[in-house]
Amino acid sequence: MRSFARSVLLGLLVLALLGAAAWRVVEVGVTEFYSPGWYSRSSADAQRRGLLIRRPAVVIEPATYRGAPLRVTDAWIERVTHVEHPFYLWRRVVRDPAVRLVVLARRDDAPAPAAWCDERPSEPHGGGLTSSGTMDRPEWTLQRKLSGDPPFPDTIRLTMDRRGDGCGGQGR
Repeated sequence: MRSFARSVLLGLLVLALLGAAAWRVVEVGVTEFYSPGWYSRSSADAQRRGLLIRRPAVVIEPATYRGAPLRVTDAWIERVTHVEHPFYLWRRVVRDPAVRLVVLARRDDAPAPAAWCDERPSEPHGGGLTSSGTMDRPEWTLQRKLSGDPPFPDTIRLTMDRRGDGCGGQGR
């Protein structure tokens, strides 16, 4: 009876270790896959993490988003990073040879458009910015390589591109 209990406990211990190892492999895989798209939550956060390059002035024309006035609340250029886990044991943040422009904005209260409207800013040299965030607090990012791509200027001029029927007749 005593050896049976010992065998059961050993089997449960082995199962727990295998489960923990499988969980770690999945966690590391997901983190490494998504981490290149992660960016700081603010320019102060980027500065605290040592990734801030500079805070450019951002001008958006026209300064409306989905029918409401739009204010840029924070904008910064930071180094792009990704996470690696050597031997699945420890976490290491690696700086990539690229920079990312991050623009945070706030939309004043206004009703949401009834029809579909895709609005995102574009930059003359880099094309359209990637959108995220919410309708009231949109976030846009644009990434450039350090070699080959033109650097971001001190004043960044963005133009709102509008596509769709809900853009107030301004769609392209």
